[in-house]
Amino acid sequence: APMEPLLLNRLLVLVTQREPLNTHSVGVLDLSGRNVGDTRAGHVGRPEHDAPYFYETLREGRPMMHGPLVPPWDRQPGLYVSAPIKDPDRRTLGVLRVRLEPTLLEPVLARQVDGLADAQGLLVDAGGQVVAAVG
Repeated sequence: APMEPLLLNRLLVLVTQREPLNTHSVGVLDLSGRNVGDTRAGHVGRPEHDAPYFYETLREGRPMMHGPLVPPWDRQPGLYVSAPIKDPDRRTLGVLRVRLEPTLLEPVLARQVDGLADAQGLLVDAGGQVVAAVG
């Protein structure tokens, strides 16, 4: 069964109220990976089925973190948190996807290289611009 608009709206409002500062956008994806509700209106209708946060979350059936990654429709790398949306009978209805602000990339990158001797980390976008650097 498709998700009802009021359920979509409630999910989006709940997530953005909990994470108002670090959230770039919150989207709800149906089982085909289509964006059916988003805090950024321009994202609604966009197919996101080929993004790891969609298909890995469906496969694993649990909340996950992804990234930094650059999806095909974006130029900036982002961190994504995703979780399956389930009805009261535990049937999966879709995926909740949160894209976090790029300012969170440096702390995540720092954790990746932490403990490596003389390590440096650079995150570069598709255009060759450095978007995060640590070390």
